[in-house]
Amino acid sequence: MVTRSVAFVGRLRRASLTDSRSILLAMLVSLLLIGAGRHGEVFEVSDRVIFAGVIVLLSVPVVRRLRAGEFRRLAWGLLLVAEGLTATAGLLFGSLPRGVNPFAPPTANLEFAVMISVCGVAFVLALAYSSLSTLTLSLKIDAVAGGLALSAALSWLYLNRVLGQVSEVFTRLNHREHWVIGMALVAIIVIAATATTMVDVTRDHVVPYVGGAALVISVGMVLAQRDAVHDTAHWGVLIDLSWIAAYALGGWAASIDVDRPTTRNVSHESVSSYVQARKIAAFGLLAMIVTSLAALFRDPPVVGGLALAAILVLLVRLLMSLRIERVQSDAFKALAETDALTGLANRRALARAEDDGAADGTSGVGGVILVDLDNFKEVNDSLGHRAGDLVLVQLAHRLRGGVDTPGVLARLGGDEFAMYLPHASREELTVVAHRIEGLVREPTEVDGLSLQLSASVGVAVRVVDGESQDELIRKADIAMYRAKGDRSGVRHYDFEHDRSDPSRLVLFGRVSQAVRDQSIGVHLQPVVHVGTSSIVGCEALARWSPEGYGPIPPDRFVPMIELQGLMVPFTEHVLRRSIDQVQSLGDAHGLHRLSVNVSERDFVNGDFPQLLHRVLGESGFPPTRLTIEITESILANDNEKVGRGIESLRRSGVRISVDDFGTGFSALSKLVDFSVDELKIDKAFTRRLLTNDKALAVVKAAIELGRAMSLDVVAEGVETAEIYDALANLNVDLIQGYHIARPMPIEECRGFLASYGGNRLPPG
Repeated sequence: MVTRSVAFVGRLRRASLTDSRSILLAMLVSLLLIGAGRHGEVFEVSDRVIFAGVIVLLSVPVVRRLRAGEFRRLAWGLLLVAEGLTATAGLLFGSLPRGVNPFAPPTANLEFAVMISVCGVAFVLALAYSSLSTLTLSLKIDAVAGGLALSAALSWLYLNRVLGQVSEVFTRLNHREHWVIGMALVAIIVIAATATTMVDVTRDHVVPYVGGAALVISVGMVLAQRDAVHDTAHWGVLIDLSWIAAYALGGWAASIDVDRPTTRNVSHESVSSYVQARKIAAFGLLAMIVTSLAALFRDPPVVGGLALAAILVLLVRLLMSLRIERVQSDAFKALAETDALTGLANRRALARAEDDGAADGTSGVGGVILVDLDNFKEVNDSLGHRAGDLVLVQLAHRLRGGVDTPGVLARLGGDEFAMYLPHASREELTVVAHRIEGLVREPTEVDGLSLQLSASVGVAVRVVDGESQDELIRKADIAMYRAKGDRSGVRHYDFEHDRSDPSRLVLFGRVSQAVRDQSIGVHLQPVVHVGTSSIVGCEALARWSPEGYGPIPPDRFVPMIELQGLMVPFTEHVLRRSIDQVQSLGDAHGLHRLSVNVSERDFVNGDFPQLLHRVLGESGFPPTRLTIEITESILANDNEKVGRGIESLRRSGVRISVDDFGTGFSALSKLVDFSVDELKIDKAFTRRLLTNDKALAVVKAAIELGRAMSLDVVAEGVETAEIYDALANLNVDLIQGYHIARPMPIEECRGFLASYGGNRLPPG
C-alpha cells in the first residue's frame, strides 16, 4: 500500500507547474461566479467571458498532453474539442436559439449539446479502451459487468430522477430527440464506471478522475432538469460549476497521464481467481438488488435495464469461465498423461487405460509388452544426451506408426517403453512384440550418423481375471531381463523363473495340497475324424481353480508340481480321473480314444510304465484306446529311460503322440530312432494357416511327413470353419479346437456328445 502511494505521489510531482497553475487559476476564477451569486436567466457578457476563459485555462493541460506524445492523442483530442465547443457555447449563450435543453446554461443550444455529448462519449470510450486494452478478454467482460452494475446502482440512487424529469419535459414539449443527450450521459457514466472497476488491476490512475468528472456532470444534469421543469435558472451557477469541475478533473487527469498501461503494470494479486471471484460476486449481488428495487419502486426502464444487462454479462462470463475451465482441464489432463519428450502416453495414461478396460469388461484378457533398448547408455555417452533424445523421438514416431494393434503405447522413462493391449490374445501379443523388436532394429539417422539399435522385449499375458496392470508390467519386466540376459530379443513371462511372485509361496502350498486331495479337475476336449466328421476321442486336460485366484493355467501350476516332486501322484490322479470319465460316457458316444499329456519327469521316473500298466489293469481300460502325448523336447533329450519307457508303452499297445510338433527342437532324427504313432501340429501354425504362407508350408510338410511315416496327423487349435475346411482339403486326419468344442467338464461333455445324434458333425 505504501509503495503504491509513493508511486502515485511521484506521478503528481511529474505534472508540469504550468498545468497546476492553469487548474488553480481556473478554480480561483470560478469562485468569481459563486461570489457574484448570479441567479438570473440570461448570461451577462462578463459572465460569458469568465466562463469561456475558465474552460480555456482548463484545456491547457490537455494541450500539453497532446504535444507531449502520441499516447491517447485521440482521447485527449476529443476532450479538447468538447472543451472548445463548451467555451464557444458559453460565449454565444443568449444569442443562439435555446430550444429545450437538459444541459441548461451554458450550452442551451441543442446542436451544441449534441456535439458536446458525442465528443464526451467518444473521449471516455477511447480512454477506457486504452486503459483496458492490456487485459484478457475475461477481465474485460468483468469490467463491463462491473460498470453496468455500478451504473445501475447510481441510476437508482439519483439518475432515475433525472431520467424521469427528462422524459416528462421531452414528452410535454415534443422534443424526443433530446433523449440522445440523456442516453449519452448514461453511456459516459457506464463506460467510466467500467474502466474504474479495473483500476486495481490496470493501475491506471487517470481513470478515477474521468469517472469523477462523469459523476459531476450527472449532478449538473440533475440541477439542469430541475430548472427545466420549473422553467427557471435558479441553479445556473452550480450548473456552470459542474462543467468547470468536470473539465478540471479532466485537465488534472491529462497532467498525470504519463505512463502507458502495459502488461507489466497489471497487478497479479488483483487478477487472481479468488479476488476476481469476489468482485464478480459483488457485482452480481449489486445488480440483483438494483433489479429488485427498480421493480419494487417502478423506476424508469433504464435503471432495471442496466441491472439486467449486468446480470446477462455476468452469465456470459460464467459460461466462459466454465468453458475455459473445461478446456484447461482437458489440456492439463492431456499434458499430465503425455510424455514431454516423445509425445507418447506416460505411465499415468497407461494406468488409466487399465481403468477404462475394467470399465468395459475387458480386463480379463490382453497383456503388456515391455521394451528396453540395449546399451543405450553408450549412445548418450558417445553422442551426448541431445542425440539420445533425438533417437528416442524417432523411435517413438516409428513405433506409433508401425504398430496398428489397438492398445496404448507409452514411454515409462529413460529408454524404456511399454504397450498395453487390453484385447489381444497371446498370439497377437507375440506378433506385436516381434514387430516392435524389428522396428527398433531399423537404422536410425542422428546428426548424419546411422545407428543400429536393438531391444530386449518382455511379454506378459493376463491369465487370471482381475490381474492388475502393475502385476503384468512386473512380469513383463522379468521376461525382458531374461531376453536381455540371453540376447533372445523377445521373451514371454515364465512363472518358473519368477522368484518374486508374491503369490508363489501360497500357490505352492495350495497346489501340493490339491494333489494330495485329488481336487485338481480334468476337462475333456473332443477330437473329430475329418474323413467321417465323427467324434472319435478326446484329450484330457488338467484344470485347477483355487479359491480366490480363479483358473490357473497348467503351464503355471504344473511346474510347481514338478518342483515339489509330486508329478507321479499328479499324473496318476489325471490318468485315473480321465479314464473314469471316458468310461462313464460309455461306448455309445463313440469316444474310442483318450489322450493324456505327460511330462519328461514322468519318463525320467523309471516306474512310470509300471504305474500306467497298473492303472489300466485296475480300471479295465484297453491300452490300445490310450494315447500318451509327449513334446518334441522329450524326444530330443538323449535319455535312455525315456527311450525305454516309450518302447515299453508301445509294446503294451499304448499309442505315443508327439505334441506341439514344429515348435520345439524339431528333432526329426528322433522320429526315426523312436517309434511313435501320431503327430500333433501346434496351434501356432494352424491359426495362421490362411494368413501366413510359411505357416501353410509347415502344415503341409507335417502332413506329408506323417503320411510318409504312416503316422496319424492331428491339427489342434482349430477355431474357425474356414481353417477346418482348409485342413480337410489338406487331408489331415484328426482335428480339435474351439470350432469343435472347448475343454469342458464331464457333464457338459455328456450333453455336447448327446446333442450330436450318431456323433456326426457337419463339415466345416
